[in-house]
Amino acid sequence: MRFRQTLQHLKEGVVIYETPDHGESFFFSYINQSGEQIAKINAAEVMGQNLTDALPGIKNTPLLQTLRQVYETGEPVLEKLFLYEDDIRSMWVENSVYKLPTGEIVAVYTDITQRKMIQDALSRRDAILEAITYSSQMFLKTLNWEDSIASVIAKLGEAAEVSRAYLFKFSSQNMNASVASKVLEWIDPTIQENLANFGLNQINFTELPIRNWYTSLIKDEIIFGRSQEFSHAECKWLLSKSIHSIVLAPIFSSESLWGFIGFDECKVE
Repeated sequence: MRFRQTLQHLKEGVVIYETPDHGESFFFSYINQSGEQIAKINAAEVMGQNLTDALPGIKNTPLLQTLRQVYETGEPVLEKLFLYEDDIRSMWVENSVYKLPTGEIVAVYTDITQRKMIQDALSRRDAILEAITYSSQMFLKTLNWEDSIASVIAKLGEAAEVSRAYLFKFSSQNMNASVASKVLEWIDPTIQENLANFGLNQINFTELPIRNWYTSLIKDEIIFGRSQEFSHAECKWLLSKSIHSIVLAPIFSSESLWGFIGFDECKVE
């Protein structure tokens, strides 16, 4: 009893499971206050309940396997990281699992979602910086930028972890200066078939709901945001192209707008 009273004051979440079927199922025997807050559950409601009934998303994580492993071997598993998701929860959790002399299993866990997001953001930043360095080196090695631009766009698209990256150039021969033609495009290979019919080979800004974007590009302004953050007409046009979020960055040559580089996210917002 004193052991459980001590656990009640820990900042980490602590759950004790009973397993009457010898490691097949795990039932809540105890959960401390921090555990309730992290998992967004009520101790009175889950006590005696099967773990997979109280938190159905557990079936899609390695936790059940870890609990069974610790029950069978008696050896603790420390700092096991996994993503938990269900209809109301989404969080990165770090778990350490132990077996008590009573045969009960203890899981000590913390919500590390913010830390994981920071780590992912730093990794993504480093990848983008590496891609930019690669781009600079490629341009220095070749006399003609067209010889290296395809690999540069691909490298930037992969580093930014987007669905699509592309380069458009405004046509100096067209009477309408707001017409841009696609120079090249990179598509994430994992979703290439889904996006094959949604690309554009030419954009005439004056004939589309995104006509104001041309003015922004002329002003050397970057256009970015989720589809829902744009006007209704712009949002509708973006979604018709399977674009949930977008970034367009202008490219200038001799102080004139040459074109733009773009990145689309078509999988998630």
